[in-house]
Amino acid sequence: MKTKRTTKANKTLNKFFYSISLLIVLLAALVLLGSMGTAYLSPAKLHFLAFAGFAFPALWLINLGLIIWLVFRKSWLILIPAIALTLTYSHWTDVFQLKARQIDTVSSLQKPISVMSYNTRMFDFYDHSGLPETPQKIFDFILGQAPDIICFQEYFTSLRRDEYAPNAMAAKFRTYPHKRVEYLQTHKAIPVTDWPFFPNIPLLMVGPFALTTPEIWPFFQTSI
Repeated sequence: MKTKRTTKANKTLNKFFYSISLLIVLLAALVLLGSMGTAYLSPAKLHFLAFAGFAFPALWLINLGLIIWLVFRKSWLILIPAIALTLTYSHWTDVFQLKARQIDTVSSLQKPISVMSYNTRMFDFYDHSGLPETPQKIFDFILGQAPDIICFQEYFTSLRRDEYAPNAMAAKFRTYPHKRVEYLQTHKAIPVTDWPFFPNIPLLMVGPFALTTPEIWPFFQTSI
C-alpha cells in the first residue's frame, strides 16, 4: 500500500513540477517575443509596453538559461525557448549596432544638412544640475555646433523669470530665423513644449514623414 501511495504521490508531484515548468517556459518565451514586438509600437500609443523593449537582452539570456536547464532535464520543452530565441535573434541588431553600415555617397554630397537633437531638461530651470551657468553653457554648446536644424526636447519657457520668457529664449537662437514651437501644455505662466525646432532654412512642410527609401538616408547627417 505504501508503495502504491508513494508512486501516486510521485506522479502527482511530477505533474505539478511539469505544469510549473511549462508555465515558466511559456511565459518567458511569450514575454521575449512581446519585447521584440515593442520595436513596432508607437510610444505615443502604448508608452508602457514600448519600454518593455529595454528588457530584451535580459529576457533573451533568461530563455538561453532555460535551454541549458532543459538540456539536462532532457525535456521536449526545450523547443519552446529554442523557437523563441531563433525568432528573436535578428532583433539583436536593433538593440546593439555591432557593425556600422558604410555609406559611400555621403562624401559626394555637395550641401549636406546637419541635424541636432537635444534634450534641454527645461534648460535647468529648477537647477537640477547644481552647476552655475548651466543654461548659458547649453546655449553656447548648441550654437557652437551650428547645426542647420535643431530639434529640442523639453524646450521650456516661463513668465516667472525674465531670462526664460518666450521672447528671451527665442532671442538666444536669433540666428535661426525660421522656427516652429508647439506647446504641449500650458500651466498659466509655465508653458512646456516638446520637440520644437529652429531650422536655418525655410519650412516647406510641417509634420512627420517616413524615411522608407534607403537611398535618401545619406542626406541626413547627425551632429550629435
